[in-house]
Amino acid sequence: MVGERIKRNVDAAVDIATNSLDKSAGIVKGAGEILKGNVADGLGEIAKNSTDIATHASKTGFKIATQNVADAHRDTAAAAETAADRLDERRRRKEQAGLESPSGE
Repeated sequence: MVGERIKRNVDAAVDIATNSLDKSAGIVKGAGEILKGNVADGLGEIAKNSTDIATHASKTGFKIATQNVADAHRDTAAAAETAADRLDERRRRKEQAGLESPSGE
């Protein structure tokens, strides 16, 4: 479970980095347009690609964080249930051995 979560997080980070690298070519192209005197086109290209990078990173980061929180809640609930089951079993054994009354007195 934890291994899958780590792999999913690493895959998401690689996806964000790959997308950023792809979009950075557009930013460089925009800078080249500005140097050629096409300021409006260059700034537009830079703004578009920068926004695309931020949007993709935010969406992917939010998705992975949401999945991690859901996994943590599920893992915590399972651990609590296991602990409760063990405690119940200990109480049953004590009751059977006559060490504790059913009311806990």
